[in-house]
Amino acid sequence: MQNALAADFGAARLIGYDLDAARLRAIPDKWHAENGRVVRVTLFWQVRAQMQTDAFVSLKILRGEKLAGQIDTRPVRDAYPTTAWRVGEIIADTYDVPVVASAPPGEYILNVTLYDPQSFRVIGQRDLQTIVLAP
Repeated sequence: MQNALAADFGAARLIGYDLDAARLRAIPDKWHAENGRVVRVTLFWQVRAQMQTDAFVSLKILRGEKLAGQIDTRPVRDAYPTTAWRVGEIIADTYDVPVVASAPPGEYILNVTLYDPQSFRVIGQRDLQTIVLAP
């Protein structure tokens, strides 16, 4: 795990994340997205209590209010609903966040949200880090 953290998302805790170095190149404190126009992110969840909601994960690439990329789905490529997660388990959860073709180069924030897809109630939300979209 490249980036450790401890962010509570209800019954789950986000304990860290990786950015795919094959699709990104590092500079100090930032990452540049290459022309593949996808940002691959692996989230690491630790289950603290039984989840009562079949939650969705949303990953967004944002500059202010402007959205440059987004994916919303159930965890583990829609194959492992949060209601099936076991207490104490650590789950590696990988996403390819597509970047819109019209997104201009520059710095963006990578944001993660866990939410109830029925009510749209946010369970937890966190900005992860700055990434740079290359031209």
